Amino acid sequence: MEQQDKLKNAIRGLAKIQLHIDNSGGPEENGELFEEYFHIRAKLLASFGLPDSDTFGKILFVKSLPTDKEVETIINNLKKAATEYLLSPAKTEAQILEEAIENKLEPEQVLPEFGITSHLYTLFVYKEILLAKRDHPLAVLEALRLADDPKTLNLLGIVALTKNFGEEEKKMLEYLNAKGIKYLDHYISAFQLDGKDEEIQQSQLAEFWHDLNGGFEFKTLDDKFSALTHYLMNYLCLVVADQPYRITELEVYYHDKDNHPDPYVHCSSEQLFAGNWYFNGAGLDITFGDYEKKIYGGLLIRGIMKFGENPRYISGPSNVLKEIFSNIGNIVTGEGSICLRELNKEIIQAIETEPIQAVRIGLTKKKEDTENYAEKKYRYLVELNLQHKFKDKEKVVRQLLADNKITKEQAKEIMGYNINL
Repeated sequence: MEQQDKLKNAIRGLAKIQLHIDNSGGPEENGELFEEYFHIRAKLLASFGLPDSDTFGKILFVKSLPTDKEVETIINNLKKAATEYLLSPAKTEAQILEEAIENKLEPEQVLPEFGITSHLYTLFVYKEILLAKRDHPLAVLEALRLADDPKTLNLLGIVALTKNFGEEEKKMLEYLNAKGIKYLDHYISAFQLDGKDEEIQQSQLAEFWHDLNGGFEFKTLDDKFSALTHYLMNYLCLVVADQPYRITELEVYYHDKDNHPDPYVHCSSEQLFAGNWYFNGAGLDITFGDYEKKIYGGLLIRGIMKFGENPRYISGPSNVLKEIFSNIGNIVTGEGSICLRELNKEIIQAIETEPIQAVRIGLTKKKEDTENYAEKKYRYLVELNLQHKFKDKEKVVRQLLADNKITKEQAKEIMGYNINL
């Protein structure tokens, strides 16, 4: 009985702290009290065998000081949640991380599962490395755990927010590097960009440029291709004069003689550089090569969608070029231009989807293609809907259906008729 009374008093005490914070300026005006709130919340949840996550923390949230009956209800809800949590099938760490990536879960839903502190660094790594698939999930988890101690997190906070590095900050960096903290350069450079706020809303264009130019070492080439195409199709848009377009279809061409000898890459000198436009004879590429390593790379734009009240899809490399040059302006005005720009947050939230992958179009198997690059899924597509017509659409949808990526009902919505395997 005494233990039950202590529990009830702890819940009432937590409620009083929360209400005081809510009624006196919020967390910004009550920093230490806010930390105490989460400390007590974590202990309360742990007493029920629950991780300190917002999912379970919501049970303790109140709108007014709870009555005895309401406290009983909170306790019963915590017991119920604990029973469901403890009896649910145990997931491996890898499964939890894969689920987080697939469903774009918020860090507050995932980090507590591993006992990881929410901090500028851990939030950055979760959002910009794990969710962006820039490293193997378990490698990311290992990096988060390595950094998760008060001294390290304190230093990581200082070096991120310091504008001018002095001797003291350089010593901090030496310590962090010696400890083996991963993604450090990427983390610090992110916070030096304009307009960085506590939610880590980094310039997506700067991030894309950084990755395009080899500023980040991806675990695999597939991860690199997925990250670059995801940026181009979800966070950035192609702008011709003042008209924005969503890039809806891309093909990846990447030739590294020793590690990825794709024989279908033109290997033109222009493709040895990154971040340029390259006219390949039938379409337009965004280059992402490496001159020093003699790597040729190009992202062929196969499809775009014109933003506006009446969205219009343009499919095929030559049709994309026709659309661009039809809108770039005349020979006198000089006002036309073509570039990439960032989409605003509202549009990103409305359109963001994981591109689906398919085999590239129009490749005839070459004798030297001993690794079967012709069949690799280096074609990336978004905007799978009835209005969007693109090459081999039915074939792509059939494959998605065969791979259980979509249902028969979804396939019908995309095609306008039933698809049978």
